[in-house]
Amino acid sequence: MDFIRVAFKENRDGTKEYYPALQAVDSKDLVIRGGQFVAIWDEVTGLYSRKLSHIPVVIDRSFETMVREKLKPGDTVRKVRVFDNQIYSRLMGLIRQIGDIGPDLDRRIVYADETPTKGMAATFKMDYSLNANPCPAWNELVNTLYSPEERIKIEWAIGSIFAGSSIDEVQKFYVFFGPPGSGKSTILNIIEMLFEGHTSHFSAYDMGRGDSQFSLEPFSRNPLVAIDQDGDLSRIELNKNLNSIVSHDKVLINAKGKNLFEIKPRATLFVGTNEPIKISNRKSGLFRRLVDIQPTGKLVPEVTYHRLMNQIPFELGAIATHCQNVFESYGPTFLSSYRSTDMMYRTNDIFNFVQDHRLLLSKGITLKQAHKLYLDWCEETETRNIYKQFQFRDLLMDYFETFHDQIMLDTVRYRSYFENLKPLEVFDFNGDIMPPPRSWLELREQASLLDDELKNEPAQYATKKGTPSKAWDSVTSKLRDLDTSTEHYTKVPDKHIVIDFDLKDQHGKKSLDRNREEASKWPPTYAEVSRSGQGIHLHYNYDGDISRLAPVDIHGKFEVKTLLGGSGLRRKLTQCNDLEVATISSGLPLKGDVVISKKTMAGENSLRELIIRALNKEINAGTKSNMDFIEKVLRDAQAQEMVYDVTDMWDDILQFAMQSTNQRSVSLEIANRLPLKSEKEHQAEHIGDDKPVAYFDCEVFPNLFVIGWIYEDAPDEQLVKMLNPTPQEVENLFESLRLVGFNNRLYDNHILWARTLGYSNEELYNLSKRIISDNDRRATFGAAYSATYADIYDYASEKKSLKQWEIELGLPHKELDLPWDEPVPEDRVEDVLDYMGNDVLATRAVAKARSGDFRARQILADLSGLEIINTTRQHTEQLIFGDKKDTSRDLVYTDLHEMFPGYKFNKFAPNKEKSTYKGEIIGEGGLVRATPGMYTEVAVLDVASMHPTSIVELNLFGEYTDKFKELLDIRLLIKAGKLDEVAKLFDGRLAPYVSNPDEAKMLSFALKIVINTVYGLTVASFPNRFRDENNLDNIVAKRGALFMMDLKEFIEGQGYQVVHIKTDSVKIPNATPDIIDQVIEFGAKYGYTFEHESTYERFCLVNQAVYIARRGMQWSVKDNQWETTERVWEAVGAQFQHPVVFKTLFSKEELTDADYIELKRVTKGAMYLLDPENDYKQFIGRFGAFVPVINGRELVRIDGDKIHAVTGTKGYTWALDGELDHKELEIDVSYFKVLVDEALRAVEEFGSYAEFISE
Repeated sequence: MDFIRVAFKENRDGTKEYYPALQAVDSKDLVIRGGQFVAIWDEVTGLYSRKLSHIPVVIDRSFETMVREKLKPGDTVRKVRVFDNQIYSRLMGLIRQIGDIGPDLDRRIVYADETPTKGMAATFKMDYSLNANPCPAWNELVNTLYSPEERIKIEWAIGSIFAGSSIDEVQKFYVFFGPPGSGKSTILNIIEMLFEGHTSHFSAYDMGRGDSQFSLEPFSRNPLVAIDQDGDLSRIELNKNLNSIVSHDKVLINAKGKNLFEIKPRATLFVGTNEPIKISNRKSGLFRRLVDIQPTGKLVPEVTYHRLMNQIPFELGAIATHCQNVFESYGPTFLSSYRSTDMMYRTNDIFNFVQDHRLLLSKGITLKQAHKLYLDWCEETETRNIYKQFQFRDLLMDYFETFHDQIMLDTVRYRSYFENLKPLEVFDFNGDIMPPPRSWLELREQASLLDDELKNEPAQYATKKGTPSKAWDSVTSKLRDLDTSTEHYTKVPDKHIVIDFDLKDQHGKKSLDRNREEASKWPPTYAEVSRSGQGIHLHYNYDGDISRLAPVDIHGKFEVKTLLGGSGLRRKLTQCNDLEVATISSGLPLKGDVVISKKTMAGENSLRELIIRALNKEINAGTKSNMDFIEKVLRDAQAQEMVYDVTDMWDDILQFAMQSTNQRSVSLEIANRLPLKSEKEHQAEHIGDDKPVAYFDCEVFPNLFVIGWIYEDAPDEQLVKMLNPTPQEVENLFESLRLVGFNNRLYDNHILWARTLGYSNEELYNLSKRIISDNDRRATFGAAYSATYADIYDYASEKKSLKQWEIELGLPHKELDLPWDEPVPEDRVEDVLDYMGNDVLATRAVAKARSGDFRARQILADLSGLEIINTTRQHTEQLIFGDKKDTSRDLVYTDLHEMFPGYKFNKFAPNKEKSTYKGEIIGEGGLVRATPGMYTEVAVLDVASMHPTSIVELNLFGEYTDKFKELLDIRLLIKAGKLDEVAKLFDGRLAPYVSNPDEAKMLSFALKIVINTVYGLTVASFPNRFRDENNLDNIVAKRGALFMMDLKEFIEGQGYQVVHIKTDSVKIPNATPDIIDQVIEFGAKYGYTFEHESTYERFCLVNQAVYIARRGMQWSVKDNQWETTERVWEAVGAQFQHPVVFKTLFSKEELTDADYIELKRVTKGAMYLLDPENDYKQFIGRFGAFVPVINGRELVRIDGDKIHAVTGTKGYTWALDGELDHKELEIDVSYFKVLVDEALRAVEEFGSYAEFISE
């Protein structure tokens, strides 16, 4: 850095504190204009950076290099990034005071294949490279919309900029003049694509006004190209600014909030207009410098137009090369003599007068004669702009070679005489028209040119599950050795990419026709049908930085497969075309692209980038104006129905708004109304079925980020461990695999997604902390939720942690004794990798154990049309309401006091006292009533689907209630075995699932998940389509509770006792068939169906939720009758369910080793096994399986400095479950005796235990 030098301050202990001292010199590394920072040189990228936030990073990095050899032990270096050091503040003061310094930036175009140098003074590179490829889309567009002559003007103008001649050798500006919809914006849009980053938008109207002081502000960065898509120069008051810009004369830039500064403009102006340009006279600079370009009026058919415009981004390098060749072949003086006579015809009265009287004027004429002739012409043509004679003289002189104050002709003296009329300028040239392109995407069965091109690449056949059969290091076969019509994998060159089209039709099925239509818009190249037979793969060689390519199109039309690293191309040849693989250098989506123009905003990443730029004050100088900009881009995104979620940026935006000095209240008001999240939820994109399934997990520490993954059917040793993977490597995982994790939808997905955005390890750690510790949903990314294929925790019907599954399934169980908020020591990295690897293998094992849950989710996804990764709520909402997003007017609220007179709901009463009925407090959920005691012959009657029935009876969802009831009916039909009737329901979409009984059971299970989910959503605290804001008293559960109160009163009125009611179940001791029938009839009046599930011979209820019972009779669905069954004990509640208690007191079964295992879990700190004798602590973690033993170790929870016994373990010593197999340890049965004795006392509180269990 030439504007800093090494300085130091020596401390008392002899050490030195080094710091960068600033120098006021004519720097080449720092660019300043008008007392404002413009850019700083970054030697790492070879580019100048315009970001103010990069200053500390660049200076600190450079200064560290400068002092590296000077540093000794104990020395320190002050950082610019540390604000308290005040170096940054002093630098800002220097920038404000020093004059303009630094090179002229972005004077030349730097292409993607060039390595930028300091001398180029570039701030960015183009996304394409120059190439000599054909450009058929450009040819077809320009040849249709413009004549050959106009085409040459366009290409010469564009070529002059690429050749670098537009700044010094050409003084022209270009006006596309024609009616609306004639093709002006088409070419201007392509010009903007060609010079993206070098363009600015200006107002030609403002430049022609005399009172517009900020009209030159768009030129403050001195762009190469300035565009006005809808200009108006029909009433030019002052053309000084316009002429200065076109002639590249120095001008003063007056920008809002900035000091005046001078530039030598280099912009070439392009204006689109429906109005002719006003040219005041022939001497006007506009007349010499204007090149008008007028369309033919011919139009390109709409379908063809969109196809061609989609193809243009791929031809940018070729168009640039072609235009530059046109310019160089005609030369820089080609249009020097061009005059826009057509504009003169349209706007200049004197020009039209001269042309109408050219024969007469060519013989010579006096001023007086000419003026009289002019007055007559004005009257004849109804021209209102009439000049006085002296004014007319000066204007007419432009059209004659000679003017005489006096002249003698044929002995006659004339005053003010004009002679030698100038000829009319005519510019004539010819252009060439390219032939239209032929159709290229013709697919058929034939020999593949790709097979020949890749014949020497390593290749291998796929397994039955579609994964590579070997690790690539072990593959010796080549593609030439394989039958490519069989599914296989092949390596490809690094620059080889595949564009994968996998679109669906309106029925949600993959569509070859749709994919062919979309792919045909791309540049011709080798193409083949994908493995599924419905997709299309286009193959290209990419002439650019392949690591910058984004994996997916923001509109979801295609994927870009880069196949870097260890990836291979999966293919199965069926049909292909006969073209060779083409080369492209542009047109593909790039990571972090900011593609916001007047009409288009693309992607959440771009939105984030713009907000960051505004927060860095790179958009405007003032806080309030940048807040306005942030609001504008968010409103634009909302208007374009972009799906985004930038709520995680709220803290930064709020802090920025508070920095406003003069308009803080206004800035805060703007911040509070910002739409930080789109109204439309992110829709999960379909992850191609041709991608292999892989299970994954990740771990995050302040200094470490690791990912592990393994294929579905790969042996354990093929587990892949990625240490600090790059963004590209993580992106490749998303791109090439169907990832399945455990609770990944809420955590892992967002960590991996952030890495693809370039988050460092420390930033990932902070993100992880916000997600886990702070439970900050704003820390997540909207698109990341659905970035993977499935989440086991979400679709599993039993919600348990991965560690709990490990123990219950007998899997290896590992915990990590490293604090996750501290850096990992280098010698412990391998331990982290092993821990993560164990979790990956456990995730795969749990997925196999819950395969039934996964099948149910697959069925739900097929029926809802959503993806597997979508949540149960999303599937449920889609099944019931379809695409109806706002259901607030459809939901029906019923006041229950009309159905149940005497019912009262007081929303202001305490939570448990809000609802009363018949003098009793009801509660806000299901009714619970209990009379503890010991009973015999207890009939158990359950309401079948109480909450779903209440929903139907209440018509809770209005017209959509029928759809919900249809799901209930389907389950009843499946239960009754009426599968033929099921096949006809749901528009026939259920037929594939009732072809065999097993699939029908899975369908019933899937629908049960939906049905059970609905009730929870009606009372959820978060907004959803089932939740009615009027439903404060939970009328679904309340209807059932009030019914149960009526039922209890009815049963007791018949002389029977009700000993237990639990939501939808009632238990009646000494019940007779008559009372059972009466209960069933009573329920039917309310729409409820009772099922007499069983009769308990013995029943002991110890509290509202815990009982032990022995079955005596059970209803047989098969035989439609009651039958005596084997006496089976049934325990409800943890006390009696403990296996030692249950087997010892009731079932009398033999105890096994597994019965003595106790599962323990802590939510804070970690568990340790503590040996008091030698103070040894064995780390366990937060979850573990233990056995009480004699002479074992204390089981404690350590949280910071606090040590406590784990709940329920005090007074006993413990061992890990696995230790019993290889250590001589004796189970401490006294622990279990206490449990048995407590359970026995609970029973005998209500009667004799011996009588209770007697036969």
